[in-house]
Amino acid sequence: MLTAHQHQLKTQVFTAINNNQLSAAHQLLVKQLQYDATDHFCYYLLAEVNIAAGDSYKAIQLIEKALTLNNHPLYVLHLSKLMILKGDVTLATSYYQEAIKYQGYGPLEWDTLANIATRLGDYEHALAWQKIAYKAAPTHPKINYNLAIAYKINGQLDHAKTLLLALIKREPSYLQAHYSLAELNTSTEAKTHITELKKTT
Repeated sequence: MLTAHQHQLKTQVFTAINNNQLSAAHQLLVKQLQYDATDHFCYYLLAEVNIAAGDSYKAIQLIEKALTLNNHPLYVLHLSKLMILKGDVTLATSYYQEAIKYQGYGPLEWDTLANIATRLGDYEHALAWQKIAYKAAPTHPKINYNLAIAYKINGQLDHAKTLLLALIKREPSYLQAHYSLAELNTSTEAKTHITELKKTT
């Protein structure tokens, strides 16, 4: 889906974002765009920097710019997500319908697509896509958790509980998993679980 150069650039940018070095990430991408103003992937990454900075409006503009240069499904997917966060369900749905035509996503993109589907009320597809994400990255904590929630939404509570138990065993500090499991337990089990959790936090 990405070239070697794009992978390298993405890694650099997200490392900077994760270390709260937004200015460094911004400067790196601006420098790249000065060299090649048609680098659509740089506009997409600049959008990610703006999302991290809390400027979703600017992020939308940048991804729209990337989309005018290259009709990449990744850009369509992220525009759908941003439109949901903006509250524009009509546009979000339109981009979502376009994004689901592509089948070459990585696990995090499938996870994003499932999240969009959930927010749009398309729970059956959300579960299907979350399963694809899980199959591709079975040890990723967030994907495990999101699959458990997708099972819960679809009424498959035993599957949700099994997944949450396994996740907690591997990631005992994953608090969301603990509380979600408590919601699925009986009241007695939930109280016991929360009591034990409080001892470890």
